[in-house]
Amino acid sequence: MNRGFSLIETIIALSILIVGILAGLTLTQRSVQTSKINEDVVIAVNLAREGIELVRAIRDSRNLGFSTLVDGDYIVDTDANFNISTQADSSDVKLCNNCRLYFMNGKYVHNQAGSPTIFRRMVNISSGSNLSCGGVCEKIVTVYVFREGSPNPYKLVVHLTNWR
Repeated sequence: MNRGFSLIETIIALSILIVGILAGLTLTQRSVQTSKINEDVVIAVNLAREGIELVRAIRDSRNLGFSTLVDGDYIVDTDANFNISTQADSSDVKLCNNCRLYFMNGKYVHNQAGSPTIFRRMVNISSGSNLSCGGVCEKIVTVYVFREGSPNPYKLVVHLTNWR
């Protein structure tokens, strides 16, 4: 009697080996996809934090006349003058065309000269409560960052006081 492997045993062994290899490849592919999504989430959160910090820097600068800015939705960039004069063309960051961010010289900006990214950022400024300062000296700043492919934008809210 021959003690070698039959054709059926060989096919079964190869099938088990192929299933194991495919499972490992699928796991690796999912891990890479999850890593990319997590990277995009970190970028979106940091873009929202940057939006808050830009508005805070504008508040702290006496010579920019920010106290006369009316409530609304704005585009905020990191230029030397803290340009905030551009209003968003939609109150929904998903639909806002001029909210798209571009990557230029290592920064995310609204300048269309850069490379387009999957992110959009919009800053909403609204009046807060009337405090004992003789008027509205609080602003509620909400930053929305939308990443294409995600169902909802990321939202960061801060109440800034000592408004000038």
